Amino acid sequence: MGALDDAGGWWDAVAEGADLPEVELPISYAKVVAIPGATWDFFPGHHDPFYAREQGQETIYLNTMFFSGFLDRIVTDWAGSHTFIRARELAMTGSVYAGELLVGRGRVAAKRVEPGGLRVLDVTVSALNENGAGANGLITVTHAAELADAGVGQDYRGAL
Repeated sequence: MGALDDAGGWWDAVAEGADLPEVELPISYAKVVAIPGATWDFFPGHHDPFYAREQGQETIYLNTMFFSGFLDRIVTDWAGSHTFIRARELAMTGSVYAGELLVGRGRVAAKRVEPGGLRVLDVTVSALNENGAGANGLITVTHAAELADAGVGQDYRGAL
C-alpha cells in the first residue's frame, strides 16, 4: 500500500521531511536505445554512439523524457496507485550512459493547501549516477480523490 492510497488518512499519514525509499535502476544499452523509440525523440545522441562521441559524449545517453518518467516513478512507487501528479519541475545535471546505475531518492519537502482547498505534497527528487549526473526535480502530488473534493478536474470524478 502506498503512502497516498488511503483517501481518508493520507494527509495525516505523511510528514514533511519524510524520506522516500530509494529506487535503483541499472541503465542498459537496450534501455537507452528503446526510450527514444518510445518517446519519438530521435535526436542521434540518444541512439547513435558515433554521433554522441562527436558531441563530446562518452556514448549514447538518456533523454529528458526518461528523467521525467523516472522522477515520477520515484514518487508514485512510494505514494501508490491513487497518486495524481499535479506539477513537475526538472533540472538536468549531466549525461547518464548505458552501463551506469541510477539511484532515485526523494523527500517530502512541504505539505500545503492550494487556493481552492486542494491539499498537495511537494516532493524533492533526484535520479543520479555515482558521478552526480542525472536530474533533480520537484514533483507536486495529491490523492486523486482530492481533485473531486476540491472541484478540480471534474473529468476525473467518474474514474475515482
